[in-house]
Amino acid sequence: MQGTDPNSLMDLLKTRLANHYAFFHSPFSFIWWQRGGEPGSPSDSLTLENAQNEAHEIKEIKATYNRGRFDPKERPPVKVEKFVGTLPVSEVQNLLGVLFDSPVFRSHSEGENPDIRDVRKETWGFRNADANVTRTFPEPFPPEFDPIRELCQKLANELAAQHKG
Repeated sequence: MQGTDPNSLMDLLKTRLANHYAFFHSPFSFIWWQRGGEPGSPSDSLTLENAQNEAHEIKEIKATYNRGRFDPKERPPVKVEKFVGTLPVSEVQNLLGVLFDSPVFRSHSEGENPDIRDVRKETWGFRNADANVTRTFPEPFPPEFDPIRELCQKLANELAAQHKG
């Protein structure tokens, strides 16, 4: 819905999310990606996606968490771990509800200059049949984003924990 007011678009998505059966039967993708900064800074990205699904009841959503950390034993000195699994629809629905209520996409600005070198950046994206929105913010990250960021980190940690033996 190009040209739609950001607040109206987020309100529409929030309303449609309430009917999780219909919402999660349509393709969507979400990404949260934190990166950049001084050499050796950590990088985290969480991607949630669902393809067209004819299943009667969707209980889980595909999730991918990429975690990059400085590791002097590696060449280049970065260890990247990829965790692929699923997360319960209820947790994804909660995350998206917080996202649609948050100022992430309701704001018209993305920060002063997301291309500044050696500054950490945070990118948020959501795409479905109704929306295709992406925002990138440089440090300092808006404190209003803390609740949604904490939820993303919680889900990323749950995904990583699925892979621990």
